[in-house]
Amino acid sequence: MQRKILIILLILAESCASKHIISEEKLEKKTDSVEARLDKIIRRNISNEGFYITKASVSIKINGETKQLIVSEKFKNPGIFLFSVKSLSGIEGARIYLSPDTLMVNNRIEKKLLIGKPKDLEKILGMSIFSLNSLIGDLIITEKNEKLKLEEKDNEYVLTQIYLENICKSTLDFKNEKVKSINFLNNLSKDEIEIKFSKFRNDDKNIPTVIELNDIKKKIVVKIRLRRVQIPWDGELEFIPGKGYKIEEIK
Repeated sequence: MQRKILIILLILAESCASKHIISEEKLEKKTDSVEARLDKIIRRNISNEGFYITKASVSIKINGETKQLIVSEKFKNPGIFLFSVKSLSGIEGARIYLSPDTLMVNNRIEKKLLIGKPKDLEKILGMSIFSLNSLIGDLIITEKNEKLKLEEKDNEYVLTQIYLENICKSTLDFKNEKVKSINFLNNLSKDEIEIKFSKFRNDDKNIPTVIELNDIKKKIVVKIRLRRVQIPWDGELEFIPGKGYKIEEIK
């Protein structure tokens, strides 16, 4: 359990009532205006290019106990991440490297190098790895969707994606041209995660500066405040395994 909590911290140091169904099997909008608005939301994704979250304040509440962390995140296409997790005093406790086929974690606290595959994150986070950038408010649409559906409900649009056992529902704010909230559900594990975005920056990307995550099954509440974001960014991703660290597989 401690290891699972650690990896959750690392990743964060980086959905029926009456509805109008616009499309069921694939995303085909009946009006150009809806299609154009959806395209604008996708074009505002900060993961369309490299970015660097140089500082994010993270508050994690687990079983009534709250932990405070400082997290940074570097991202480069195609889907390569580097996270750093520090204490409030600035001491780095862990670093994580994630690519489409590799997961490595430097656990500086226990002097361990944890090695696994991206799918290992799905067991812990309860969401498909393709949607990792949705944690910062991006609208991610995977080509591997088994079913894609856009619905109108209570003057809002909800985009539902189904990939294997994962269901992702994104509530869209067409006025702000961003994702308002996301609900992830894993049908096998029954893990459910709710994410809400607020305090959007008034710039060309409308990046949310406050992110609130609620892991319902694990009873974990996370609040993230993005302090500084550099975009575009095209620097280097450096992951240096700790010297003399014990190597273990992530289980």
